[in-house]
Amino acid sequence: MNENTITVQLDSDMLLINISDIVGTSEVAEILSCPKQQIHALRKRADFPKPITTLAATPLWNAMDIKFFAITWKRRKSV
Repeated sequence: MNENTITVQLDSDMLLINISDIVGTSEVAEILSCPKQQIHALRKRADFPKPITTLAATPLWNAMDIKFFAITWKRRKSV
C-alpha cells in the first residue's frame, strides 16, 4: 500500500483501490459513453455496480467495476 491507495471496507470485505481508479458520475458517463442523466437510471438496475461511497457532490465508484459493467451492458438499440 502507498500514498496512492486507499482501503475501503464494504460489508465484510476489505478492498485496496488506487486513488486514480475512483470515479464520479461524470467519469462514469464518459466510460459508458452516455449522458450523465442516464447514470441515475442505470443505478436502479440490479447489475449496476454499487458506489463505494457517496459524497454530497457525487457517488464514487471503482473504475474497474464500471469498466466491467461497460463490457457486459446490453444497451437497448434506438429505433
